[in-house]
Amino acid sequence: MIKSLVLGLAALAPLICVAAESYQLETGAGYEQLSDSFADGSFYYAGLRHAATDYGWGARWQRSKRFDLKDQEWLTDGYYKISDNLTWLGQAAYSPQNRVRPELSIGSQLAWQWTKGWVVTPGVSVSNDDQQDSRSYSLMNEHYSGSWRYAYTLYHSRPEDTGSANTHVLQASYYFNDTDSLTALLVKGKELERLPNRVLVMDVTRIGLFGQFSFASDWSLLYNLSWSEQDVLYEKTEVGLGVRYRL
Repeated sequence: MIKSLVLGLAALAPLICVAAESYQLETGAGYEQLSDSFADGSFYYAGLRHAATDYGWGARWQRSKRFDLKDQEWLTDGYYKISDNLTWLGQAAYSPQNRVRPELSIGSQLAWQWTKGWVVTPGVSVSNDDQQDSRSYSLMNEHYSGSWRYAYTLYHSRPEDTGSANTHVLQASYYFNDTDSLTALLVKGKELERLPNRVLVMDVTRIGLFGQFSFASDWSLLYNLSWSEQDVLYEKTEVGLGVRYRL
């Protein structure tokens, strides 16, 4: 949940800054290699995104496979510019199979530019399924300087009956132009890990790179590469590629 939320908010950042209205089609796939005899995973997705001056939204269908279990998931996100310094962001996801993804998850954030170049974003998200309900609170502080964006986010997750988890996320992004970007990511702390029939609080260390690169006037390549260590249970290497077409 935290990883998808981080990637989603980072993807929305350049769209919020772009004033021109546009529709974009996206599709992509990824592969997860797990250590210690755990079955490898994969995912693929397709979606549509719309960005305008004061609002934007996205809708996506995703098929995931983890631990030899398959899930379908429907996701949506959006933002609305309330004022020059205040923007609301939201996300929702639904998985009817509910095997390795929460059945229902909803998140909401409020981004406040409290001074030039600085944005603070508190947020809350909840997930509900047959295994365990959980709630996560977040506080992100961003700084924009020229073509750079720096962000630190603290997540505090509270599952129903498994204690609590604090996760620290550092990001550094460079925007080559309105569409091209590269982000480095470091995650450290504890987070909720969904395994078949249970949810665990586990130590996590994750490093990654993700972004997008335009290779034609209306086409962009989306990419991500990450490595993570989930406590002593397993290590995971993930790679993903996608394309985005502006209509």
